[in-house]
Amino acid sequence: MNLYPNLKKGHNYGPYTEEDLTHRFQLSSAYAKLGELPFTNKTPSFVGTIDYIWYSNDRLAVTGVLGPLSSVLY
Repeated sequence: MNLYPNLKKGHNYGPYTEEDLTHRFQLSSAYAKLGELPFTNKTPSFVGTIDYIWYSNDRLAVTGVLGPLSSVLY
């Protein structure tokens, strides 16, 4: 099972290629309740998500997030 679909296929990332990447931090996505945005960056040659907002859910709480851009703007 590939838990990291954005990693290059066939590239050797050392121990992360065969083993699962783990840490002890309890992180959540700021957009978990709203749903991830379809993109956070748009240029003439690229449209995609490059900005992720993670927070430590045992110390912080989300009080608000921006919604997706209107399709009129792009």
